[in-house]
Amino acid sequence: MKKYYCLGCGFVYNPAQEGGVGFNNLPEDWVCPVCGAPKSSFEVIHEKGEEQTGGEAQEKHVPVIEKAQKGVKVKIGLVAHPMTPEHYIEWVDLRIDPKGPRLKRVELLPDSAPEAIFEDIEYSKDLKAYQHCNIHGIWESE
Repeated sequence: MKKYYCLGCGFVYNPAQEGGVGFNNLPEDWVCPVCGAPKSSFEVIHEKGEEQTGGEAQEKHVPVIEKAQKGVKVKIGLVAHPMTPEHYIEWVDLRIDPKGPRLKRVELLPDSAPEAIFEDIEYSKDLKAYQHCNIHGIWESE
């Protein structure tokens, strides 16, 4: 089942952790348990292996978390994602607890490098990164 991401706070709705209740089966008046955003404020999280985002698109969208000299570096894709005004990564969020709010967000601009530096975050294998492509939506690190 698909996971969904709250654009308001970064809460991740994961049906596997919610008794198997799919997002589309939630009542229309359901709200984010962290920030109270409406159901319409959530977007599906894409992941490697999806048929509709197959091939090279996947390699350009999955965030890769690395330990940096100071903090954490998140590169977008094993193959560098384009960063043009027509197609670019808008932001990268870093988090540990999918049921809580994001730790921090870094906004990216066209013509910048497809990466985010989080100097004030200590590296941990429990970190998860989420990025938003202006064309292909939200993707989660492996």
